Amino acid sequence: MKLITAIEKQKKNKQRYNIYLDDEYTFSCNEELVVTLKLKKGKSIDVKELLTIIQEDNRKEAFNKALNYLTPRSRTQQEIINYLTEKGYDTYAIDTAIERLKSYQFIDDEGYTHNFVKNRSQSQLKGKRLIQKELSKKGVDEEIIEMGLTNYSPEEELENALKIGKQYFISKKNLPLNQIKQKLSNKLMGKGYSWEIISQCFQYLEGDMAIQELMDDRQDLHFDEAKKLAMKYYDKHSKKEKNPHILKMKMGAYLYQKGYQQDTIYRVLDEITP
Repeated sequence: MKLITAIEKQKKNKQRYNIYLDDEYTFSCNEELVVTLKLKKGKSIDVKELLTIIQEDNRKEAFNKALNYLTPRSRTQQEIINYLTEKGYDTYAIDTAIERLKSYQFIDDEGYTHNFVKNRSQSQLKGKRLIQKELSKKGVDEEIIEMGLTNYSPEEELENALKIGKQYFISKKNLPLNQIKQKLSNKLMGKGYSWEIISQCFQYLEGDMAIQELMDDRQDLHFDEAKKLAMKYYDKHSKKEKNPHILKMKMGAYLYQKGYQQDTIYRVLDEITP
């Protein structure tokens, strides 16, 4: 027999209590069981008999909690383990819940990964790197991730990058070409595309007639905008920089940083500098 020396409500789960026997933490159980078994500080208990009851109750409760957690959508095995751990269940309760869920095929990391890759690639147009990162964060085994990503071919990934690229060019058509490229490159990297895919994407876009016509139609606009920027730079710095050659080089570098192409920069500099 041992003596209950403390009963403490868990911080993360207010429905569960930590039970201390002879000043040592021994087990946790739900609030209902504390009431049913009339557990309280100062009570002597048969530890072996009580732990058998507690373990069985925790096992059932952990399984039911996991089922509720799975109701809105599928989860990975590690997500369920993390959830049950946060709820205060012990290793025995979690392990038995996981095995039971597997036996009912409620947990299937391979199937989960297959659907996850399909959704993220087709609906959200994400690249492999980001999908791999997201699955790793969910605790999926790297071998399973690698196998799941084989269904996402390089051709499909490039096609998705091109969809993003074409849409981006159209939406940002008023920006200088180099600025569009830089922003699009950052966007594709953020979506999880590799440098290899990004480079191939730009090669296709640069050869796309519709994109070329779109940019050609904006050349006069880009020239006017670049000229305005150059004039402001010239007015601000011409009095300080007496060497016209150096001033011209600085203006060219300034326009290049703003994303304008070399031919536009040369036209602007030839028109506004002596």
